[in-house]
Order: sequence, then C-alpha cells, then structure tokens
Amino acid sequence: MKTVYLHLGTPKTATSSIQVACERNSKLLRKYGYSFPLFSYKYPGVRIERNGHFLVEASVMSSRIPDSDISWQERLKLGLDMIHTELENYDNVILTDESLWRSLNYNRQSPLQLLQKDADEYGYDIKLVVYLRRQDSFLISRWNQFVKEGKMNTSLAEHLDWMLEHEPLVVDYASALDRLSSQIGRENIIVRRFEPSSWVGGTIYTDFVKAVGLPSDLPLQPPARDVNPGLKGNMVEMQLLLNRLPSLSLEDKVYFSRFSKKISERLPAKDQYNIFSAEETLQFLEQFRKGNEHVVTEYIRDGQPLFSYEVKDFPKWSQNNPWFLKDTADFLCELPAKKRAFLMNALPMETQVLFLTAMVLRLETRVADLEKLNAGEEKNDGKNQDLITKISRKIGSLSHPMEQ
Repeated sequence: MKTVYLHLGTPKTATSSIQVACERNSKLLRKYGYSFPLFSYKYPGVRIERNGHFLVEASVMSSRIPDSDISWQERLKLGLDMIHTELENYDNVILTDESLWRSLNYNRQSPLQLLQKDADEYGYDIKLVVYLRRQDSFLISRWNQFVKEGKMNTSLAEHLDWMLEHEPLVVDYASALDRLSSQIGRENIIVRRFEPSSWVGGTIYTDFVKAVGLPSDLPLQPPARDVNPGLKGNMVEMQLLLNRLPSLSLEDKVYFSRFSKKISERLPAKDQYNIFSAEETLQFLEQFRKGNEHVVTEYIRDGQPLFSYEVKDFPKWSQNNPWFLKDTADFLCELPAKKRAFLMNALPMETQVLFLTAMVLRLETRVADLEKLNAGEEKNDGKNQDLITKISRKIGSLSHPMEQ
C-alpha cells in the first residue's frame, strides 16, 4: 500500500534538522522508494524544507502568501497533486512541518482530515510520526524560539500560564494523541521520544529513518551545522529586553537577534542557567506524569518511562550572574556604531546606564590587559600607550554621556 508519512514535529525536537537532512539526501531516499518533494510555492518566513506547510495554511483557511496570484484552496490542490505525482513513482512520501502539531488541535479545520479525505479518494495510507520532548524542556525551548524571532515579549512564566489556559493540548500529549487516534487509529501513529538515549542508531537521523520504515543504518548525511539553535544564557534575557521596547519594530528586533545569536554561539558551557529551580520544575512536570504514562502504555509500549525526570544542576538565572555585564558588552560591541546608538536611544534611562556600565567595564579590562603587556616588555617603548589613552578617553565619554 502506498503511504504518506506525515511528520508532525513537535516543535523543538530537531524538526528543522530532520527536514534539511531529508532534502539533502532526497536522491538517496528515492533509491529506497521514498520521496521528499519540495512544494512549488515559497511561504514567507518558512523554510522550503517544510514541505507540508500547504496543509497548515489550508487548516487556517487563510492565505499565508500576501498578494498571491492563487488562493489557499488552489495551493492545497497543488500540494495534494504533488503527493499523487510522487506516489506514481514511489511507494512512500514524507511530508513535514512543525506547525502541524498545533494545527491538528487548534486550527479551524484539521490538516489530518484534509489529507484523510484525499487518501480515501486516491487510495493511500497515512502514518503520523511525532517526537515528544519533556514538557518543561519543550515549552522553554519553544519560548526561546519565539524570543529569538522577536515575537515574544512575555516572561517564560507568563507564557507557560497562557499555554496551559489557552492551548493545553500542545503539551497534554496523551489527550492530543488520543484525539488523533480516534481519527486515524493508534496503529498509524508512530511516537518517538526526543531523548538521545532512546534513539535507534544513536542519532535523531538514524532514529527518524527507522521510524518511517527505512533501515536505521541508511547513510543519511546530516546537515553541515545546527540548523536552528536556541539562544543561550544571558542572550535570551537580552533579546527579551529588546523585544519589550515599544519603539522597535519587529524588523529591528529580528536584526538585533542576529547579534544575540552570534554571542550565544560563543558562550562557554559554564554559561548555562535554569529558568526555574529544580523544585519548580518537578512541580510543573507532576501534572503531566499520569498522561505521560498513558502515552507509553498505549502508543510506545516498551515499558520504559516516557522521559527522565532528572533536572540539570544549573543555577537559576539572575541578572546578577557573573557574566551578564560581559555578555552585554560583547553584544553591544558586535553592533555597528549607528545601530548601537539607535538602540541606546530606544532604551529607558536605567537600562542605558546598565549598558554603558557594561561597555566601561569591558574597556577597562582591555586597558588593564594592555598595561600588563607593556609592563612585561624589557624595553617599554610605549607602543600600546596611545591605544590605552584612546580607550581611557572612550571610557570617560561613556561614563559621562550627558556631558557630550
């Protein structure tokens, strides 16, 4: 029987990396009878590898391409025709989009019902593939993603409260899966853990190919680098601060997020924090424990816990952490001068003072390093003295900005 594998995500379970790997290895997949087609239309802000996005668009019944020459109904037909064409040549088609998980529960019409109707008419099976990440880790990473994109200006605690009130099925895995199984049958839902210790073959790529029925030793080449890394340490809070500035446009926030990401990529492993304490984390997870056990019993059926409930021993984040001013200064120094001045003018006075303090400390550290270098030379010819003087003057101007 011809089969369409619908990879639902969930978000923040290496979905982007899986998508890029499938596209990168599409020729290899075709040799094994699997097609990973690319949709003919490019959605704004959506990577082309998210080849199931036409179903997401159709589920909200609204065009995602402004001023397009065709409607969402016509693009839905194009997507379904793409499936039909690929199934004429291959036994299996892989469609994927991380937005499908939420769309299945909260959009105006279900993407699965749209696809199921077509499958009944054209005679192919549908199998759902979903990766589940421990609820706290999932929500923190999802919030981090929204912050990075400049779209989130609320704290994590506020975001969690909103999610649990308005979109609980996104993290109530048991209830969401039971709803899907009532539509498609439990035998057609493939549930995988987003935990490296559980991956067949030891990687997310070998695990995914096994999930869709391919040999786990298929030599799938992974992406050259991490496709969608989150912000680390202080850079999450830095970007959140910028997102809260009413005078900045979304375009401005996205621009500054590029520099948050650059600093984040360089942060050492020690520069890691928990958003919540261990006690708060375990208390939050307790509400999902029974449902998580249900997922194992009904869907995975291997007798193992769905997740480890171990909490990493990182300190809880505070602005008083040892690296905050340094990371802030690094961020500011990455910015072009005009953009830095633009940002400083957008900040409230108390934040300007904080940022200027960070810059002063960075420059003072640079002076101290240069003075040590000079003192260590047998012949101190003062080659660094001009630079020291220049930096010292800069410190003075930063320390007294109102005098300029």
